[in-house]
Amino acid sequence: MLSIPLYDTFLQRQYKDAARETKRIRAAIRFDFQFVTRFLLKRAVNKINIFLPTQLIESKGLLSDIESKKDALSGLDLSETIDSVNRIINLNISLKQILSELADHLHPKFKVNTWDPILEETIDSLYSTLRILKRQNKKTRIETSSLALESSRCSLTSLQTASYDRRTT
Repeated sequence: MLSIPLYDTFLQRQYKDAARETKRIRAAIRFDFQFVTRFLLKRAVNKINIFLPTQLIESKGLLSDIESKKDALSGLDLSETIDSVNRIINLNISLKQILSELADHLHPKFKVNTWDPILEETIDSLYSTLRILKRQNKKTRIETSSLALESSRCSLTSLQTASYDRRTT
């Protein structure tokens, strides 16, 4: 079973990998020289074709692990893990936009038709992970004091008396 610090470490590593690949893709797109662009794009496309399925498998593995251990996670403070998953989702959404722009300008010989479905499935599994984490992120409940309960009851009585000129039963 992965503990929360291990989830955080895993998510930080996954975020760094995705950020590094996104940065490389942006750099490859911005070149204006055609011969340099073709060489770099071929290399970038090959790396993207390796990176995206790897990221999909990692996100599916994280989802299945969290689904299997969600009872153990209930009641823990998972806010850092939730923030990490949110950052990865935002990065994947920006990567999807970049790759859709890149796919429009690429030569048909490059295999890019699988990028969108892979990214959509990755984002879906990350959203599912986020939903589970948010559901399990329940902190300990603070009991309401008897003074607060009595005060709210008096306030309700006063409000009913003021509204209806009598106390309702």
